[in-house]
Parts: sequence; C-alpha cells; structure tokens
Amino acid sequence: MADEIYDAQKGLGSLLDNISGLKVYDVVPEVLNQRQGVVALIHYLGGERITIGGSSFLGRMAIELVAMPRLSQQAATRSLLQFIAPIGNKSIEAAIEKDRTWNNTVDHGLLDPLEPVGEIEPEDYPFYETGPLMRVLMVAKFVKTVAT
Repeated sequence: MADEIYDAQKGLGSLLDNISGLKVYDVVPEVLNQRQGVVALIHYLGGERITIGGSSFLGRMAIELVAMPRLSQQAATRSLLQFIAPIGNKSIEAAIEKDRTWNNTVDHGLLDPLEPVGEIEPEDYPFYETGPLMRVLMVAKFVKTVAT
C-alpha cells in the first residue's frame, strides 16, 4: 500500500509541476528557495480501504500553496488566485480535471469540492528562513485499486 500512496503523491506532483510558475515539492524540503514566487507542497493526509467490486483505497492529499516572502501582498494574492481558480492555464482544478489518473498513478483523482479553500494566517515553519506571506490549502482525493 505504501508504494501506491507514494506513486499517487508523485503522480499528483508531476501533474501540477506542469503548471507554469508553480514549483512543486512532493517531499517537504528542509529549506525552500525564497526566490520562487509560489510553491506547492504535497502531503499525504490519510485514507481508508473501501470495497468497490474488489479492494480499493480512498486517499487524500493536501496541496499547500505558499506565497514566498519575496512577493508583495498584492502579487501573492494575484498569484494564488490564478492557481485556485476553477479554470485557466494555471488552475490546479483544471489540471486535475484534465488528467484524473494523475499520470496513470491512480484510478480516479479529483479536487474535493467539499473542502474549503481559504487563506491561512502566516506562520513560522522550520523549513522557511522567514514565514510565508500567505498559504492556501486545497485537498485532492483519489481512488486506487489495490491487491488483496
């Protein structure tokens, strides 16, 4: 099961890495390059076995968008809005809708419409030299058939 989760995380990461202006990390680095404008950190949130005509796994991935301190508040907001918009060439939702298999690593993936997308107050993280201007958290869900 660990391999399937790792593959799903890598698949989602490579799918989002094709979005211009977004640097994606599927493993949280010790230090982030502050010259980047917006980065996406992908975290596995957990999952559960389900039965759909066999054995499947329903998992959740967090997509944490972080506007780095080099951006002004206005530029950070503008950049983040492009990534969380439902349509457009920088839209995470549009990228996931276009390839629901996350580069053939899951049976079906989607952005969770029930999870609120919102701004989170800046915090200090051990892997940032300074805190980000703002973060936005999105959640993607996936189903993967697994061997029993």
